[in-house]
Amino acid sequence: IFKTINLRIGGGYWATFGAKRSGCIVMPIFISGIGNNHFESSIGVTLLYDKLSYDIGVSNAGYFDE
Repeated sequence: IFKTINLRIGGGYWATFGAKRSGCIVMPIFISGIGNNHFESSIGVTLLYDKLSYDIGVSNAGYFDE
């Protein structure tokens, strides 16, 4: 079905309210088709790590009074 399967891996930092956080992404990319006609599809997982909150013991539930 798919002629080519690639893997996209990335990482970086993101910030909210002045706190630095890290994240990574892993995503397979599926490409099918012949000639100039192609179909590309992907599905992936993103992991966002909030080091500041884990260091001080705050969970996301605390932000929303849950």
